[in-house]
Amino acid sequence: MTAAVQLWRAADDKITPNEWNADIVRDARAKPPEDHLVPKAGHFDFIAPCSEALAKVAAEICTTEPGFDRAALPQETNKAIVVMFFEAKLRSP
Repeated sequence: MTAAVQLWRAADDKITPNEWNADIVRDARAKPPEDHLVPKAGHFDFIAPCSEALAKVAAEICTTEPGFDRAALPQETNKAIVVMFFEAKLRSP
């Protein structure tokens, strides 16, 4: 595969640790991907913050470790994905 790839990994993923998942994808590419390791992020921190109702029935996917701001992550990823990656890698010359 020669397409440009941007890889986002959670530094504290206890469900699918990077060495069993994302690191394999990263290391298997002939051309290294643009790699982002998000400090303090857990497995479910890449989904939107949960409503109170969802948190009551799905605590596992709604719990974020202290010191990580789940609500702020989309601001960082959206900018990096849309502005810095799509526009830089996919714009026609």
